[in-house]
Amino acid sequence: MPYSSSDTSDNLSDENSGSGLLTLSSQDVRKIETSIKGHKSRIYVCKCMANLYSCPKLNLCHEDYSKSINWTLKFTGIPALIHDLGNTRSRNKRQIQLCLIEKGTGFVLWKDVVDHLAKYQVSKDFLFHTMHLSTDHSQKIGLSFDSAPEAREFQDWLNMLTSDPANISLSGPNRMLDPMRAAIIEEAKRQQKKYYRSPDKSDISSPCGFEHLVSIGSRDYTKFFSLQTFVNKNLPKKNPKTPHYGKTKWAPQPPRREVA
Repeated sequence: MPYSSSDTSDNLSDENSGSGLLTLSSQDVRKIETSIKGHKSRIYVCKCMANLYSCPKLNLCHEDYSKSINWTLKFTGIPALIHDLGNTRSRNKRQIQLCLIEKGTGFVLWKDVVDHLAKYQVSKDFLFHTMHLSTDHSQKIGLSFDSAPEAREFQDWLNMLTSDPANISLSGPNRMLDPMRAAIIEEAKRQQKKYYRSPDKSDISSPCGFEHLVSIGSRDYTKFFSLQTFVNKNLPKKNPKTPHYGKTKWAPQPPRREVA
């Protein structure tokens, strides 16, 4: 049976990690929200950590395939839900993303889309959640939460989002609009597109309200899984480039030496 992430995770640069609390502080939640939020996207961050487990491909034809699953621990982090409304260029599809964020850095360790074939299920004690991957529905992942109340709240958020068919790639019932109302909406869209003008550089202000929340350096290499996995500590130092001077008068020329 998967176990709590407090047994496997290190005390990662958290001020309250020594208190033994299973829930996250408001500062940790704010760091996660800042690292993954986007324009016209809603963020739901779980207030406790969880372990993510994977298993080999399942034989869906077998009736009791769920009873013989060998779980393997992959990541430990903070679960979060990203509700993309699909109104921006970077996130142009309406969907729900389930992410696992690393505590301390805010880096995304794992993510997947929750669709209508995910079959999201929760154990009786609310501590273990399972779902099928969107890329391959014969593969399954499990999330083992540290705290039952926070895990149940996370499930409630997901149920609220998946209750809308548009969020899980399903088309809802057709609603007939009044012809007059439909004509007014089309005219408003046409007028908005007609008078739209891209802002000039002079209209864009310099960054304001900036606050530095996360700081990561080479000294933190042994603390975080993401740095140990994706960053090579023994990278060779680049040699300084020697200046290359051309022979034409437009090419950079060497500095002139002063004659004594």
